[in-house]
Amino acid sequence: MIAFIQKLIKTLQNEKKLLFILIFAFGLTSCDLLKVGDSDTDKEPELPPITTTGENTFGAIVNGEVRVVTNFTKLTAIHQVSDIVDIGGVFFDREKNIDQSIGISISDEDILEDTYEFNSNTINNRFFSFSDDNSDCLYSKKFNESTEFEGTLEIIKLDKSNKIISGVFSFSIRTEGCPNIIVENGRFDLKYIN
Repeated sequence: MIAFIQKLIKTLQNEKKLLFILIFAFGLTSCDLLKVGDSDTDKEPELPPITTTGENTFGAIVNGEVRVVTNFTKLTAIHQVSDIVDIGGVFFDREKNIDQSIGISISDEDILEDTYEFNSNTINNRFFSFSDDNSDCLYSKKFNESTEFEGTLEIIKLDKSNKIISGVFSFSIRTEGCPNIIVENGRFDLKYIN
């Protein structure tokens, strides 16, 4: 019996050493001592490339900062009949306190592969909208008559058989009581529903 107890004590001592080594190694891997290169979370986001294959991408530079939709459930692409299109994306990052969205809408005209000019003062069927939920600013002519915008949307691909809409956009938008917003180098490549 004594031999059994001595063997058990020796085994437990070896297991304690192994446990200590495992805990120490795990601790090192979770700290910066063993960090090699940048992690994906440290990298600044990059705009998606301009594509026309239905990649479900949406991004833009908003007031000088890159915004990219990282969750396809935060995308909107609706093309109904031949005269309505709604496109949009939500930029959400809890760690960086970002909760913004862009909306693009055209109605009552044929939607084609073409360039569309937007101006809130002269064109009543084309709309850009922007919201920033963290500042409670909603830039939308439909909900706030003081909203003004101008910009362009170029639809570079409208593939009705594969339900793909792709394009580029840029605009500026302003509304009373909120900072002006400038959106540049916007791009999307989406599969739409109708």
